[in-house]
Order: sequence, then C-alpha cells, then structure tokens
Amino acid sequence: MNFKLERWQFKKLENAYYHAKSRCTNPNHPRYKDWGGRGIKFTYPNLKTFIKDVGIPKETTWILDRINNLGNYEIGNVRWTETSTSNRNKRIAKNNSSGVKGVSKRKNGDWSAQGWLNGKQIHLYQGKSFLEAVNARKEFESRLTEIQF
Repeated sequence: MNFKLERWQFKKLENAYYHAKSRCTNPNHPRYKDWGGRGIKFTYPNLKTFIKDVGIPKETTWILDRINNLGNYEIGNVRWTETSTSNRNKRIAKNNSSGVKGVSKRKNGDWSAQGWLNGKQIHLYQGKSFLEAVNARKEFESRLTEIQF
C-alpha cells in the first residue's frame, strides 16, 4: 500500500475488520445471530485486502456499512459512511409493528415516526394516524437525501 495512515485511521480499520469478522464467524459473539446466524459471510482473506477495498475512513465518526444489507462483507459491498446513512440502510426491526422502517405503534395506541441524524434520534410524529406517521418518515428520508447529496 502506498499511503500513510494516521494512527486513528489504522485502529479504526483494524477494529472494523476484526469486529465484522467476529460477528460473522464466531458463534459465541453476542451479536452473531444478527450476522453470521443470518448467513452473512465475511470473505476478506486478510486486513490488507480489506483496506484496499474499503479505503481509509476520512472522519473519525464514519462507520463500516454493507451497501446491500442482505449481502456479505465482500469486495464491492462494504463502505465507510456516516451513521445516518447506515441507519437508513438497516433492515426493519423484528419488533416493528408497522412494516415501515422508523414507524411503530406505541403502547397507548398512537403511531410514532422517528429518524436518526448525526447520531441523535429525532421524533417526527406521534398521533392516531398511521398514514401521517408514514408520510412524516418519508419526508424525513427525502430531506436527508437532499442534504447529503
């Protein structure tokens, strides 16, 4: 490799590599069921190949993200990105009662819509209307796309 890494960049690369590998290959890892247990594979043969593919994180806050959330940790499917981009790329939670990411039914019967921006949860809507909750979430996602691109 013909580039010089700052110490934080190397640690971030090294940690991301070993943590992702462990989540996919170690049945004793606390989160194995969400990666390896779902069939997600880690196919990078070594750290050098991983670094050549994903490159160097430009910011300390960037996190590792699979482009295709159902795909493996493999060449062409892994990137560094902001938390808000990664959060939009996640699968719908198992306990999601609406079938729409970021929209859920509360215990009191109200519908709630929320999103994440810069690592902070934003409450978008709470009320009786499922449609308004879905619209609030969709509007939030479209504004995020406008801001970031």
